[in-house]
This record gives sequence, C-alpha cells and structure tokens, in this order.
Amino acid sequence: MMLITILKVLLIGNSLTYYNNFYQQITDKCCDVNAKVQIDTMFMPGANIPQLIGLNIIPNEQNILDSNWNLKPQFRYYNTSNLFHINFKKLILNYDAIYLQPNNWTNKDCIEIIKCMLKINPKLKIIIYQHFSLAVWDKEIYEYELQSSYKVFIKEFKKHIDKRIFIVDFGEFIKTNINTWDRYLDRDLHPTKLGTSIMVEKLFEFLKKIINERKNSY
Repeated sequence: MMLITILKVLLIGNSLTYYNNFYQQITDKCCDVNAKVQIDTMFMPGANIPQLIGLNIIPNEQNILDSNWNLKPQFRYYNTSNLFHINFKKLILNYDAIYLQPNNWTNKDCIEIIKCMLKINPKLKIIIYQHFSLAVWDKEIYEYELQSSYKVFIKEFKKHIDKRIFIVDFGEFIKTNINTWDRYLDRDLHPTKLGTSIMVEKLFEFLKKIINERKNSY
C-alpha cells in the first residue's frame, strides 16, 4: 500500500543545524514511523531566521538587513501591508510543521515572524531550537544568559508552548552537562556528532508526536 504524505516539514537554520548531516539523520528517523514525511530546508551559514526566509521569498534582493542586522522596513514581510507578505503567506501555508533555529530568539523580527506564522496557518506546529549561551566556560553566566533570553520568549508565547510551539531544549541540555560540554560542542561551538545526534533525537520526538496526531485524525 502506497503511503500518502502525512507531514510536510520545513527546516530553517544555519550551520548549527546542518552540521553532521542533520537533514539526513532526521529524514532517516522519519522513515521509521511508517509515514511519508516530506522535509524541505532553508540553510545558510551564519544567517538568522528573518534573513533566511527573506532571501527565499524576496526575489533578486540580497541586501535586506540594516546595519543592526534587522530587516529593513520595506522588507518586513510579516506585516500584512508589505508587498512581500503574500509570498510569506504562501510559504507558511505549504507546511504542517516548521523548525526554526534562530541565532537570537529575542530578536524583534523573529518574534513577529513567529506570531505571524501562527496567525497565517492555524494548524501549523512550530518547533524552535533553544540556542545555548556561548559562556560554556562559566556555569553561572551560562545559566543567566540562557534564562534571560528564555524569559523574553516565554512572555510572548506562553499560551502556545507545548500546544503549537515546541522547544528543542539543547541549551538546557548543555547547561545540565556543562562540565562535559566539549563532548557536545566543538572548539568553534558547533555541535559535535554526538551533539547533533541529541538535537536530532529531540526534534524527532516532537515530529513523531505530530505525526501520530495526524494519523489519528485520518
């Protein structure tokens, strides 16, 4: 019996996500749940979510950020009055689940983009990678930086957490294992193979939950 596509997933991130063949690992895991999962990607080294999406929906335009790395006013595609909003809307309506790996999840553009995604597609599930603090050398500073950014995010999206928004808590994992952080991150603070496998497993648990919900709805 031919499987129908039960879940369409978009992965958006930079090298923290695509290192160590992340895409192939998550694809292989999805094959084990007896469901056809389509996984698309938007990957670019060093880019944050607003830029990554913008470069994919705004044709022939590369310079969309201002000097502070925020979207220029004319390229804020999450605004309904913006010329490029229709392209953003088409993108979001095309997926059942979107994984976001922001450099900074307290970024105003990033927060507005997530809010807009939730409005555009009422059935959309958003899975967000919890960035870790770079202060892996000091547990106290690490914990403070991690919690400070998390509080801002929770304040905005508390009612959606564990309902429509799921957190891949890699930052929390590193905090718990701060004394052996170099098992999971290399010297450039990119995931090691073990770090990537943990990220993949955490993402897969959420995808599996969404897949099972969709199976039960058929």
